[in-house]
Amino acid sequence: MLRQVFIYRGSQRLYAAQYGKSIEEPAFNELFKKIYKESIKEKKDAHEVGHYDHYKYRLSFAIVPSKNLFFIFITDLSDSDKAIKKQLAVLTGEFLNVFGGVLDQELEESDLDILTPVVERIHKELTPKISLVGFSGVGKTTITALIRAQEIPMEHVPTITGDVGTIQIGKLTFSLWDFAGQEQFSFLWNKFVKGSDAVLIITDSSLENVDKSRFFIELVKHEAPYAHVAVIGNKQDLPGALPIPEIERLMNKVHAYSMVAVDPGNREKMINIIADILEISPEVSPLLKPLIERDKKVEAMETAIKNDDFRTACTLCKEISDICLQMGDDALSQDFDGKCQKLRAMVEKMEPEPVSPLIIAPNISQPRIAPHAVSQPEINASTISQPEITAPTNTQPPISPPAMTPPTSPQAIDTNLPPEERKKQIETTILNLQINKANIDKFLLDYEMQVLLGNVTEAEFQEKKKKSAQMKDNIEKQVAEYRNLLKSVA
Repeated sequence: MLRQVFIYRGSQRLYAAQYGKSIEEPAFNELFKKIYKESIKEKKDAHEVGHYDHYKYRLSFAIVPSKNLFFIFITDLSDSDKAIKKQLAVLTGEFLNVFGGVLDQELEESDLDILTPVVERIHKELTPKISLVGFSGVGKTTITALIRAQEIPMEHVPTITGDVGTIQIGKLTFSLWDFAGQEQFSFLWNKFVKGSDAVLIITDSSLENVDKSRFFIELVKHEAPYAHVAVIGNKQDLPGALPIPEIERLMNKVHAYSMVAVDPGNREKMINIIADILEISPEVSPLLKPLIERDKKVEAMETAIKNDDFRTACTLCKEISDICLQMGDDALSQDFDGKCQKLRAMVEKMEPEPVSPLIIAPNISQPRIAPHAVSQPEINASTISQPEITAPTNTQPPISPPAMTPPTSPQAIDTNLPPEERKKQIETTILNLQINKANIDKFLLDYEMQVLLGNVTEAEFQEKKKKSAQMKDNIEKQVAEYRNLLKSVA
């Protein structure tokens, strides 16, 4: 699993992203000094990838000597060297494509944010493999369904050969391997376990099964020596279930967790177990932050509904829908959006009738006055002032158009400049064009959010989307033109 990413120019840190527990800062600094000195001394090739193993982590690095750049990944020891090398090349290429020509300029932090989606894609490519092992009938498939938020099976149906699936929790993506527990398939177990980042040994918490499951500890030691290992003491609700400390003692002090997998309410607990095993802290990793934030809002929404505070519940429901959309869970986003519409309708029905601000006179009988006793003033209609009526203001929040830096036209490139200066001028123009393209994407995202909020119609959004696509096509043509110009200068 990819845990940290760094980009350095010399000793200056340009970019950092953290996705889980990693090498402590002092130890990392010492390793980086070592890499830096060796790169100068040995003059490492630009395509060479080196690595250092530290405790249970691997620091892999690629260097671009001509620009004094260092690209660093910190992963688990179980990660494939071939996959790491490939993804380091992806990051190096993306960085140089965007920033290679402007490294002599001062870069703002917001400029480097453009790399975050690239790094998140790389993290997805280095997907952690989590294996669920255990004998038949202990609840492996039930735990898989719990993690996936699927319907919990109430009857035991043996899994034949195994089940492999990709699971997404928050922004964390991982492969979940559910093995066939029947002993006739035991010849497959070593192949299934191999290359695992984490292995969960599932037991049914009975003495016989726990004692028998010690076999898997040795299997993991041989086939996945660097994997994180834990025991799940399932079926803790049944009579005679061994307490967790006793399971840990019998399983050679491997850390064990209590679980009742048939209870859908334990999904959050199971997710926290996975995060704990993979050493991913929600406070550190941006992958799980949206999930934790969503769960807190769901809890607050349920409390608001219980307290008949439907207005607050409606607001929270909309926020939950937006978070689900951000995490890529469109189906759940639509589900919460539908709930939001229902809550909004309830709020509108429960709104009290507007009360007139005029004071109603009490029912007191008035003295009778003869019509001729009081002289009535003549009323001149022209003297009655008409109330001023102000046109209603548009309450729709403004959507800022994308910030666009006008590029220098090819004709405006000074051909009398030295080749190096012309090259820099062209590279800066390409960077500005790419930033313009990113700003168009951000503008579209903001506009789409206004559609979800009901401030903009779908037709208006589609019109903006069509125009934006034309602008982006135009930018891509300009970038291609400048790249050809750059080749001619080079």
